[in-house]
Amino acid sequence: MKVLSWNLCGLGRAGKLRAVSRLIDIHNIEVCFLLETKIKTCTDSLIFRVWNNSNVNWACNEAEGSRGGMIALWDDTKFQVSSVEYGYGWIGLYGQHMQSGFICAIVGVYAPCSMSEKRDLWKNLCILRHAFPIPWLMMGDFNKTLNQIDRSSGYLHIKGSSAFRNFLDSCHLIEYQLAGGYFTWSRNCLMSKLDRAFSDESFLLQFSNVMLHRLPREMSDHCPLLVSDSLLESGYRPFKFLDCWLQFPNLKNIIRGFWFDGCTTFPGRFRFLKKLSFVAAQLRRWNKDDFGDQEYKLQVVISQIDDLERKQEADPLCPSDHLKLESLIKDKWTYSRLPSLISRKLSNKGNNFR
Repeated sequence: MKVLSWNLCGLGRAGKLRAVSRLIDIHNIEVCFLLETKIKTCTDSLIFRVWNNSNVNWACNEAEGSRGGMIALWDDTKFQVSSVEYGYGWIGLYGQHMQSGFICAIVGVYAPCSMSEKRDLWKNLCILRHAFPIPWLMMGDFNKTLNQIDRSSGYLHIKGSSAFRNFLDSCHLIEYQLAGGYFTWSRNCLMSKLDRAFSDESFLLQFSNVMLHRLPREMSDHCPLLVSDSLLESGYRPFKFLDCWLQFPNLKNIIRGFWFDGCTTFPGRFRFLKKLSFVAAQLRRWNKDDFGDQEYKLQVVISQIDDLERKQEADPLCPSDHLKLESLIKDKWTYSRLPSLISRKLSNKGNNFR
């Protein structure tokens, strides 16, 4: 079982679409909840930009103006949904996990800020929980802390946290411990644990190896959360030709040179495959050493931001580290925008590469 939840603080930017698509691809996601999309109308074309898979299905709660919005996506060959239920601040998927044959509910939550609206949300989810007494997994942005340590400031809204805890107790839900860090939201020097995942005993028994992972914060104030039996190790990565390479004026001659430099001692079709493999390896090296791998640089920056935010969880950052964090966040947006800017320029100029 692999389920992703991420409060994106708006899905409109191309960099965020690519970031979600990359996470879905890397972690082989089966169900995904995108929160605070701020999208009024969701379309198939948008969905396929996020998850380019003919088996993907989706449901959404549209945004009210520039507030809210949720999208639930799932691969029907991995999690077959029989019923979709939804209300203000939540989407519930009822179906069967195809690999295990396990029937369960997976619920995504984006809680409103208003305390009265939160109480209505807890009440509606509690009714839903008891109306469908099957194993549950629930995750998302609950917009509420449970303990003083859940905020870097130490502030706790007693009535709000009590109402949240009473809801969890009445639904017999158990919280997953978070691996990879503690706080899930960060802005300037403030940090909070707002994003969580819960399940009941039946779900825990079925997926006993499942853990909740905090992934590095990328294009949002919130970290993505991943419910998974393990974090996938990097393995074979298919070769991808990057559109931004086309801006390089001598690219055709470079590829031709790599092709003729490739080995020719192997017989038949295997020689062709080896030459393709050689050209791919040379292009990766050229991209890193000469052209500059923007995706690689973006991931390095994201990793450095994650290291500093983990450090900030333990102690306040010194002024130099705080300035470094601000600079890295600016670099993150620069690197995330560059590929789309290049593609836009190329589409305006036309592509003469053959």
